[in-house]
Amino acid sequence: MEQPVILQRTTTNLIHILLPGLILGIAGCSSERSSNPLSPQIAGPIAGVTITTPSALDPPDGRLIAATEQPIVLSFESVTSNSPRPFTYQVEVAREPTFSQTRLSMDGIQPHDNSPVLVDLKESLEAEELYFWRVRAVDGANSSAYSEVVSFEVFSPVNIAQAVASEPSGGQETATNIPLLVANHAETSGPAEDVQYRFELATDPEFISPIAVLTSNPVLGTNPSVSPGELAHNQTFHWRVRASAKARNGQIIGPWSATASFRTPPPPITIGTPIPASPINGATTDSIRPTFTVTNGVVSGSAGTVTYRFEIDEGTSFGNPTTVMEVPRSGSSSTSATTTNTLQTDRHYFWRVNASNGSIMTEWSAPHSFRTPTAQTESPTTLPGSGPRTSDPAPGQKLPLPNEAALIAELAETHSAALANSCQEEGGTWEFMDLAVEKLRETDSRWGYNCKRGNCNDPSVDIVDYFYGIGDGNHSTDVYIIDIIQNHCSHGSENPAWYDLTDATRNNGTVGRWLYPRP
Repeated sequence: MEQPVILQRTTTNLIHILLPGLILGIAGCSSERSSNPLSPQIAGPIAGVTITTPSALDPPDGRLIAATEQPIVLSFESVTSNSPRPFTYQVEVAREPTFSQTRLSMDGIQPHDNSPVLVDLKESLEAEELYFWRVRAVDGANSSAYSEVVSFEVFSPVNIAQAVASEPSGGQETATNIPLLVANHAETSGPAEDVQYRFELATDPEFISPIAVLTSNPVLGTNPSVSPGELAHNQTFHWRVRASAKARNGQIIGPWSATASFRTPPPPITIGTPIPASPINGATTDSIRPTFTVTNGVVSGSAGTVTYRFEIDEGTSFGNPTTVMEVPRSGSSSTSATTTNTLQTDRHYFWRVNASNGSIMTEWSAPHSFRTPTAQTESPTTLPGSGPRTSDPAPGQKLPLPNEAALIAELAETHSAALANSCQEEGGTWEFMDLAVEKLRETDSRWGYNCKRGNCNDPSVDIVDYFYGIGDGNHSTDVYIIDIIQNHCSHGSENPAWYDLTDATRNNGTVGRWLYPRP
């Protein structure tokens, strides 16, 4: 018995079982193709049929597509066909332009009346790969040419989080005025390259006009940091930072950090050594109680009261100085001090000076020489307008304070206009103070002016001193300090007063010095 023969039809992919006696007849029928244009067994391409070539639109050639923007949608122009047969589209995606092996193929894409045609790839493609795509129309008998081959690349995107301005922050005061700005790393994802940090520094929190823009390329294991260099002292600054990196699709810039602020410290205290100006170079003085003048050294920072110490001696060792004087540094360019005791006549002396604010002391100036005159050239002890002088107290003692409140009250009554016009800051005059000192000196020549805060270049305008010590008292701190004008500089509301400020002045860490006459 003959076995059945199995044949496969290539056009329909169907398997038929044929009896031996019918093989020839059936074979003859299957070799015949239909001339019906709509038949699935259409006999080859239909002559005269034209299907236009579709145009690939999107993605265009060279497009970069982030892996997160998938699945990708392709679009192309619709085609036209003069065939009676319906057509569909066929899309191919491959990793090389010859399409020897396709990564993705889609058939049976139905046309529609609108153009362009949109095709969703339905699945995501691998990142960091270059792809090629093309499209054509087919109707089972005829087909269009493929569109031009278009490439696109799928890449992993880079994302940069907000950086953190670490220190200094919170308005803290920095140790120096050359701060180091330190940021915490911004988190990144994706293949980021050449990560940089941009720092901006400004005096305004809106960064309208940054005073510094700096870049940091931190090495592995270190935080991004920059120094803007030397900044102004005692000033508030604001800063911020952001990260950027190179990615496949260009430069990616992260968001700015929150703004941080800090304050630079006050300027450091510096005190310059005063420079002797006169007498120098062996000059002969006019008096055996000479005045010494220095050019003030430069002072910066909150130095407080700076005192100049003058030392006079017959040699340059100054082991046991003949005279020592301390006076406050004046607010002008120079400071002067007059000896409180007399020097020997026709004698060669040396002097030097330094400065101190109680915590910082300068070096001594270079010693300078002078010579005293050969004869006494001092003015008489009793100056014009002076009266009697109370005798010196015993060593270690001090004279009591005379109460002359009645004298000041009487003077205020007889010279009320001068009292009302005694404020020099408001254009007034010294008339009332000069009258008061002269009247007081008529009772005792120990009365005199007060060197304000010890500076005898700046006498007080409402205070007098009574010298209670031994000697002539000039520039001495052995004084009672008396305020004789109440409500001074109050626009004409001044009244006579008699307030003993001696203890209050001492408790405030300042001094009074006796002076007569005033400069």
